[in-house]
Amino acid sequence: MSFNPSLFSSLLALMVLFALSPAIASTDEDLSDALRRADHDTAIRIFTQYLNEEGRTPNSKSTLYNHRGVEYACNGQFDLAIQDYNLAIKLWPESAIAFNNRGLTYQEMGQLDLAIQNFEQVIKLTPKDTTGYKSLAWLYASGRDEEFLDGKKAIQYAEKAVALEKNIDTMNTLAAAQARGNQFKEATETQTEVLRLLKTKKNVAPEMLKEIEERIALYQSGKPYTLPPLTFNRMVNKKRIRQQNLKLIQ
Repeated sequence: MSFNPSLFSSLLALMVLFALSPAIASTDEDLSDALRRADHDTAIRIFTQYLNEEGRTPNSKSTLYNHRGVEYACNGQFDLAIQDYNLAIKLWPESAIAFNNRGLTYQEMGQLDLAIQNFEQVIKLTPKDTTGYKSLAWLYASGRDEEFLDGKKAIQYAEKAVALEKNIDTMNTLAAAQARGNQFKEATETQTEVLRLLKTKKNVAPEMLKEIEERIALYQSGKPYTLPPLTFNRMVNKKRIRQQNLKLIQ
């Protein structure tokens, strides 16, 4: 996606309008509602409004830029998302979440070398958190670019994530990594455990259970998991980074 000057100019004009019009000020409740409804345009407007408020600390502005970048990415406006992540990191160089979100966005843009650099930085900043390890393991295990597929690295990072925190998310990543490393028996067992844990949860979407069952069958047949075409991959990452945004406002 190329940079759109007219879109950016419109955004700047909108920012000025928000700064000069307190009558249209939004509340935190409005923002929460927009995020839960996946109304990215409204969320972008509100984050822009917050960014124009006076007296914000660098860390506070960094967090807001990161939030708005997530919404741009969810909207498919990747160039604007990268711009916001860059601003977030400039204001707060230790913002691991901004590095991770920038990595996810680069991954969507097909710039996997830059995605890897960002995920590695996440690990440097938060070596005891699973986020960076999961992101790298997933990229090496299930990407569509064969140049970057690496079962050994995928297993290494996934096992580190599981060692730090064993849960559905890390185990799901480990199963994909094991399959990419031709450890199909282990991948089947790990994915089966994921299915068992999911069934103990309330209100699990049937589509999720079906997807896990399909992965078990895939591993049993001796095949690794590969991300679907980009249009679907965007939906996957859209959900991941939007969930991060929701968590950060709670």
